[in-house]
Amino acid sequence: MKPVKDKELELLSRALETFHQASGQLEQTYGQLEEKFEALTRELEKKNRDLVRNLEEKEKMKCYLHNILESLRTGVIVLDLSCRITVCNRAVEELTGDSLQSIKEKGVAGVLGAAGTFSGDREGLEYLMKALDQTSMVRNQERRERTLRSEERRVGKEWRSRGSP
Repeated sequence: MKPVKDKELELLSRALETFHQASGQLEQTYGQLEEKFEALTRELEKKNRDLVRNLEEKEKMKCYLHNILESLRTGVIVLDLSCRITVCNRAVEELTGDSLQSIKEKGVAGVLGAAGTFSGDREGLEYLMKALDQTSMVRNQERRERTLRSEERRVGKEWRSRGSP
């Protein structure tokens, strides 16, 4: 076996020292990562508990409101932003003799215009239908304007990111 020279021994010693330093840094970084992971895990667990609690509260409120709606003897129809029927109570179903699905398919005009379901006069019904149509047109216009503004912002950002001339 060939004897180890001092220079080789010194190189080996430096390499070993460098290895120990790198190993120490890796251990320290790993420890920091573990701490961060544990903190994030705790935060996620808390967020999940909060989310479950909020969902439970929302479901209780939904049941509460549904019970109120169903206990009313007056017919109640709920419309979405496009003036489509989304919910009605049992009183509406009894007044019209139709199921919720059928009522949704008929729409507001079909339900309110059906014989015997609108206690107001013809002018009142026409006024209501015009108001619903105007509301729908306004919402559609607002939706188009929001889309246009969004598109203008997107194009402006792209233009600025390319650099102005």
